[in-house]
Amino acid sequence: MTTNTNRCLQCHGVESYRTTGAPRISPTHFMDSDGKVSGNVAPRRYFCLQCHVPQSDTAPIIDNTFTPLARLREIRGHYGKF
Repeated sequence: MTTNTNRCLQCHGVESYRTTGAPRISPTHFMDSDGKVSGNVAPRRYFCLQCHVPQSDTAPIIDNTFTPLARLREIRGHYGKF
């Protein structure tokens, strides 16, 4: 990825996601900070790796210990405050 080329869009772009099978870039990525929609990816969303990580078919280095907020609330409700 450079300031002139975003290779992520080759697969995730609106024109190509159907043929590549990649998830389509979110419509919110075309909005600027004022909510104005553009035909191009907004500059603040252009560098995908600021928020997203590359994906691969490999075993995780560590197990995922994420617990959804709803589950944490269930646990707290069952055991009281923690």
